[in-house]
Amino acid sequence: MFDPRVQLRVAPQDKHLNPDQQKVMAAAREFEAVMIHQLLKTMRSTVQSSGLESGAAMGTYRDMMDDELAKVMAHGSGLGFADAIARQLLDIKPGKPAPSPDKPSDS
Repeated sequence: MFDPRVQLRVAPQDKHLNPDQQKVMAAAREFEAVMIHQLLKTMRSTVQSSGLESGAAMGTYRDMMDDELAKVMAHGSGLGFADAIARQLLDIKPGKPAPSPDKPSDS
């Protein structure tokens, strides 16, 4: 899960943003990864397991796989949560350029 001591990874599609906006987007993508992980965990709890995949070790590995899958999904195109969160935090309107850190936004 998310560790605040770890430097957030900037996704390739966020390279055009300024450093502060990149940090917000990276944090939003990490939050989206947590949400996706919860969705996967809930989805798996609804599926009946066979006798072949039972056990604590299998559950641990499945959880680790879901965590990595959630990160890959969030850092790729994602489900849209990160973009919505970042837009709210940065007050970025679709089609409007992101505000420069030097100039106040015209809200």
